Amino acid sequence: MLKLFRNNQIYTAISVLIYSLPFFMSHFWENNPKTIATEDYPFLLSWLPNLCSWGHNFTGILFFVLLLVLAFWLNLVININRLGKRATYYTAISFILCAFAFPASDVISPALFSNFCIIAAIVQLYKAYEKKTSVLEVFNAALLGSTAALLYAPAVWYILFVALAWFILRTFNSKEFIILLIGFFVPYYLLGTYMYLNNRFLDWWQRDIAGSFGRLNFEMDITISFWISLGIWVFLLLFAVINLRGLKYKTTIREQKFIDVLLWLLIISCFTWIGQKHFGQEDLITIALPLSIFLSLNLQSFQNEKLSGYLHFLLFIAAIFAQYEAHIL
Repeated sequence: MLKLFRNNQIYTAISVLIYSLPFFMSHFWENNPKTIATEDYPFLLSWLPNLCSWGHNFTGILFFVLLLVLAFWLNLVININRLGKRATYYTAISFILCAFAFPASDVISPALFSNFCIIAAIVQLYKAYEKKTSVLEVFNAALLGSTAALLYAPAVWYILFVALAWFILRTFNSKEFIILLIGFFVPYYLLGTYMYLNNRFLDWWQRDIAGSFGRLNFEMDITISFWISLGIWVFLLLFAVINLRGLKYKTTIREQKFIDVLLWLLIISCFTWIGQKHFGQEDLITIALPLSIFLSLNLQSFQNEKLSGYLHFLLFIAAIFAQYEAHIL
């Protein structure tokens, strides 16, 4: 099955779409679809509950469209920057598998939208590496990191990621460091000013900022498929770190630095649950993004193609079982 996605042609993109349909269809077979409380959406996404009220089928289609956009965009970033051994659609299918790895993960959540900002920030960081003067890219990356935090409060950790990534890619002068700090501050300043002028600053701060953190409450239904998928994820996380030298083998300094940036994204994304008040299966998509990248890079790095096929098939079966567990058992 993995051979179908080994090139970067248009017909392969159609294959990715067909490949994802079994996971997409499971959304319509749910007897008790997972939803997110209106108060859990930040101000910037306050319009989403009204949109989701259009019906379960509509939200399923919207989630599917957003997920595909993220998958293809992430795949494009990896291919353009030549991080894999070849241009494939492995990253796209890996992201789809990781996104559907848990039973209640197919939800339009703030974490899903924050991923758009993270991918855009990575693009800006990679562009900055190629330029001698990269003030605009530094500012944009910091701006996007802060915007991700405004869309999804636990993503405030990604502000640290942007700073670390910039330090990994190149040395920066005091001017660029100040620009970085300004980029972090601007989204909070603009939104905070808007709230203040509308006499809503205190409510916004208590609800979207301070109210998002506190004593952790895991809001997950622990099932057999959950433990299976979690075990596979832990294995993939450990394997990504252990096989880091293998991924960097015969790569340029530029590509090695780009992979190091993604490694820090993977590490920091695993800590987004620290300090937040609520943590559900839909929040795991923050980890799915960097995890899917390393999964796809590892699938390409294996000299034994059968091993790559077995690993992909294992995650595919886990995702199918997660989405159809209620009908299988």
